Amino acid sequence: MAFVIHMPLTNTKAATRYAAELPMRETSPGHYEGYYTATSNVRATGATVEVRAQDDYGNTASEIAKGKLNIN
Repeated sequence: MAFVIHMPLTNTKAATRYAAELPMRETSPGHYEGYYTATSNVRATGATVEVRAQDDYGNTASEIAKGKLNIN
C-alpha cells in the first residue's frame, strides 16, 4: 500500500521527482497508516490524496480520497 499527495512533496527541485509516492503500513487488519511531514515552506490549497494498492498477484487499484488537503 502507498499514498500520493498531488503536490510537491519535498523542498528541493532535484528531489521532487523522486518523492512521488509514500509508503503505508497495515497497523491492524484492513487499517493502513501513512505519514508525510511538510517542509517549513510548503503551502497547499486543495491538494488531493490518492491511495494505491497492489495485491500479491500484481493487480493494482487506486482511488482519490474524499476531501482536500490544505497546508498553510
